[in-house]
Amino acid sequence: MWQQEFYIKLSKLICLNCFIILLLNCFLVPSLFAQKESTPTKETEAATVKKDGKAPVVDEKKQKQIKIEDNTIPGVQKDMYESEMPLKKMEYLRSKQKILRQYHRPTTLQVAIYNANGVPKSAYKLSVYLGKVKKRQIEERLGVHFDIINIVDTPLRYAQTIIYFRENYLKSALFLASLIPGDQRILPLPNQELSTGVDILIYVGKDS
Repeated sequence: MWQQEFYIKLSKLICLNCFIILLLNCFLVPSLFAQKESTPTKETEAATVKKDGKAPVVDEKKQKQIKIEDNTIPGVQKDMYESEMPLKKMEYLRSKQKILRQYHRPTTLQVAIYNANGVPKSAYKLSVYLGKVKKRQIEERLGVHFDIINIVDTPLRYAQTIIYFRENYLKSALFLASLIPGDQRILPLPNQELSTGVDILIYVGKDS
């Protein structure tokens, strides 16, 4: 009796397993084939482009991946860097020219003195002091040929003497300031194209 019951239970178990396997084959296998057919390959994408004349819709993640792969191609990298090279080269040349202008040693120093304090002959007195009394000291110290080319009475009024210097003449402006009595403001010339032929402009203020 027990043998008969055992064989009956075994047969039921085998039938149940077969039924489960049949269900899996019916539902899972067709879905796998459908998914495989739905994922387009490069060949199918190219075929659809040729057939429809429209580019396939690609999601953002795939586009990023394509961009990364394209950037690893030597030809693409070369074109990208070649397009950026002229700009970088121009910036480098400009910065190099600027540095060379800053460190180029001048051979002449031409100064204009403006009376900006309202006191008569104050600009003339400073020109005599710098152009005659201190001329040799200035030329030896700076290694330039020093000239005062203009003495002007201006309607401008400054409480403090201002020294404007052209590009590359900061050292000269500092040395002239050390010779002039009082405290001076030393500033770069706002517009380098103005006052052509003048390297330093001195506006004599009320403190001198």
